[in-house]
Amino acid sequence: MVDEAQLIHIADAVRRFLEPAWLKWHNAWGEMPAVPSRWTDTRSSVFLQKVLREDFGLPARWRSGTPRLLPDGPDDCPYGFQTPQGWEAHAWVEVGGWIVDVTLDQHGGAPVVVTRASDPRYGAGEGPSALPEFSAGRSQAIEELWPKWLASEERKDLIRAPAR
Repeated sequence: MVDEAQLIHIADAVRRFLEPAWLKWHNAWGEMPAVPSRWTDTRSSVFLQKVLREDFGLPARWRSGTPRLLPDGPDDCPYGFQTPQGWEAHAWVEVGGWIVDVTLDQHGGAPVVVTRASDPRYGAGEGPSALPEFSAGRSQAIEELWPKWLASEERKDLIRAPAR
């Protein structure tokens, strides 16, 4: 059974590892937001899912939500993450009854959040919402990162000293 402390420990390490990648991705996209995790939530969540599955054998699943827009205006549907301004598109990981989020600071939250899967601020949509070319770019970015993760100090620290 996975516990909150273990997930926080893993999520902190994954976020530290991902931070330089975010800067590289933003440079490639030609824009640098004030919060480096901005627009990286799906890639980061899919990467975190891979770490949880492959390194720890946990049945992690990345989730996402995008508020839907109606032809006559916005429909504040419960998809994504609910901010004080309304629902925002967002992605995260669910595992063992927990939500693990390493990019919530882009919406004004803490950099790493582990909360119960029943947290009403999170609303998963149905199926992927990205266009195929974005999905392909995400997959390529994660595959490029994986060998670096396997050799990283963050991973070595997790393997050497798992959370209790």
